[in-house]
Order: sequence, then structure tokens, then C-alpha cells
Amino acid sequence: HDTFDPRLLVEQSCHLLANGASSKGILLDVQISPTVPPRLVGDAGRIRQILINLVSNAIKFTHEGAVTVECAAEAGVHETDTTLIVSVRDTGIGIPAEKQTRLFKRFSQADDTISRTYGGSGLGLAICHELVSLMDGQIACASDAGAGSTFTFRLPLTRAEVDEREADTTIADTADGTPLRVLLAEDVRANQIFVHAVLARYGVRAVSVQNGKEAFEAVQHDTFDLVLMDMHMPIMDGLTASRHIRAWEAGADRTPVPIVALTASSYVEDQRACEEAGMNGYLVKPFTPEALEQTVARFCAGTAEPPPPAPDTAVSGTQLFDYERFTRRTAGDSELARMMIQEFYTAVPEYLREAQHSVSPQNAVHRMHGASGTVSALRLALACRTIEDDIRNNARDSARSGIARLPALVAETMAAMERATGIGRGD
Repeated sequence: HDTFDPRLLVEQSCHLLANGASSKGILLDVQISPTVPPRLVGDAGRIRQILINLVSNAIKFTHEGAVTVECAAEAGVHETDTTLIVSVRDTGIGIPAEKQTRLFKRFSQADDTISRTYGGSGLGLAICHELVSLMDGQIACASDAGAGSTFTFRLPLTRAEVDEREADTTIADTADGTPLRVLLAEDVRANQIFVHAVLARYGVRAVSVQNGKEAFEAVQHDTFDLVLMDMHMPIMDGLTASRHIRAWEAGADRTPVPIVALTASSYVEDQRACEEAGMNGYLVKPFTPEALEQTVARFCAGTAEPPPPAPDTAVSGTQLFDYERFTRRTAGDSELARMMIQEFYTAVPEYLREAQHSVSPQNAVHRMHGASGTVSALRLALACRTIEDDIRNNARDSARSGIARLPALVAETMAAMERATGIGRGD
């Protein structure tokens, strides 16, 4: 059995599926109760598989509305006994009462037409049932046809002792006791995964959007304690989004939400542009977990105002992949490391194709720069930054030459990652 952070496990598992929900226009909402302990002992791999199966099903069978994941805990008879309770609620097609007895049987679906309409073999829920049973837990479904479904599983686990070094890692909640909520506007998924994982460790809820337009809309319709705004995004960049937010707040007589720029650049003119757009600070990428925690505490917890946190040292040098640096960034979390590297394997070839074939390759190169820095692929990050500088300085021939060298460098980088981590591209 593993000692794991259940809050982080739930946040990471749901974040993996967030794009699928977003592509259907469905809200994927994660609600974690303060009753959930920071450390539990149990089979984290099985719990993750159950949760991913249930949330994937919920997204598949929901056409509009939301999928809500709730995580809570109940104390047991003995001091360390804890029952973890996870519910996945959707607003989907629902299940007739007479069909529910078949749900957890292998190769069975509530209606034969479902496999023709939605695909699938009917194995997912049966596997969930078997995994829950192996952990001496229970799983149940509450549903009505046309009115959505709620799947809930309960697992008896053991509360683990929290290392004293981790005891003070939770950033203060809001005045009414609810967890802090941070809006992350970031189009590089590796960065999203990293920020969500780090903030979850500190008990902070994060919501991700892909561009400045979505960030502006999110601020108008929801309440956040802080906005982390990438400067370079498609559709609407971070500077424009920040100006729109400040104008809307002034017109609606709203208290300005702190906005912190996320930028791979430390140019003075970029910092000045952030201030002129109404931003309150900046965080230079790639940043350490400690720098992110310090930034959230600075703007949300009323701590003394330190200077802007330094980046995770300069992204320079000749290493293809700095394994030691990457391990520090992921704090030894093997699952987070796997997720980030797999996302790098998936995303970077897409960025490369766009950079090679686009009339304006700057956005693709910028995203590759961000993804490379996040996983400590130093040589590729430096090459991308050089290309960005060439584009900025209108050195087109040099930029084209740099882009032409990227395919070989990407291949070398991925091979170095696979050798160092053992995480393959097909894993």
C-alpha cells in the first residue's frame, strides 16, 4: 500500500479528463471537503483507476450541464481509521431503475442501444466494482432515467502521520473558512498539470482555462481569490484579458482580483507591460513549487510582500534533460512526473508540426518553450527561446534555421527522458 495525498489524487485524476469535458461544453467541478486528511494509506493506483473510469463514463453520457466530483471522509472507530467517500454526479441520460441491477456485471450496459450509440464493452463499471471489493469497500449508484446519475464509492483506509516538514504547507483559507480558489489561464497542458498538482498540496482549488477570452468570461461568472495569467495565449493574450477584466471590474464596481502574470521572459519591457495592463505581479517560468506557493500566499494570505520569486534558475546549459531538477520540481511524486512527461510526449510533436508549417510559428515555438522548461528539457527550451528572440528581432533566416534543427533536438530530448525516467512514449 502507498502513502498518498487523496486531495492531490482526485485533482490530478480529474485534470486528466478536463479537456474531454471542456470539448463537450460540460463543466467538470471538483469539490474536496476539509474533512479529507492530507495523507492516507491505501492502494492509490486502484483508487485512481476507479475514479478515472467513473468520471470518464459521466462525461461520455452527459450532453450538457456538469459532472461534479465530491470527495469527503468520515472518522472511524479507531483514531487512524478513515472512510474515504467519493461521489461522481452527472446531469446525463440517467439509468432506469430496472436496469441498475446489471450495472456492475461484466460486459453489461443498462441498454443494448448504449453500446451502439456511445461505444464501450460494459467492462468499466464491473472493473470498478471488483477494485472496490478488493479494498473491502462499497460502490453504489443512484439514478433516474433522464435525470442524471450519482456513483459513490466508500473505502476503509488508514490515516497516515503527516511529516512535520509538511505540517505547515497549507495556505490559509479564505475568511469564511472555504479553500482559496485560483483561476489559471494557461494554454500549455504540462504547465496546467504542474500548477494544479502543486496547489492541491496546499489545499488550494484551481480552475484552468485555455486562453484570455475564457479567463475574462470566467472572472465575470465566478469568484476567484487570484488569477494566474499566462502572457502569451491564442485567441486573446494575457495582457488584453487583464485590461478587459480591469475595465469590467471598474464598470461593475467590483473589487479587483489580484492578477499575476506567468511569463517565460524577464525583459523589463514585458514587466512594464504587465503593470500597465493592471496586473499586480509576475512569476517567471519555469518556477519552483515554493515560488508558486509564495506567490499565492503573498496575494491571498496577506503575508509580507517579498520581491517577485525567482525562476527555477536560468533555463540554460547543455543538458538535454536535467533529471535532478525535474525530480525537485515534482517533489518525488512519480505519478505527477509520469503525467507531465506523457503530456510532453503528446504535445511537443504537435507544436513542432505547427512551427514547421505555420506562416506565424511564434505561438507554437512559445508553447514548446513553456512545455520544455516545465519538464527541465533544458537544451530544447534554450533553442526555443533563441528562436523566439530571432522572431522578436525580425531575424527570419536565423529563426527558420533554428526551427529546421528542432526535429532532431526533440527526438534526442525524448530519448534522454525515456532513458532517465523509464517512462516510455507508449506507457
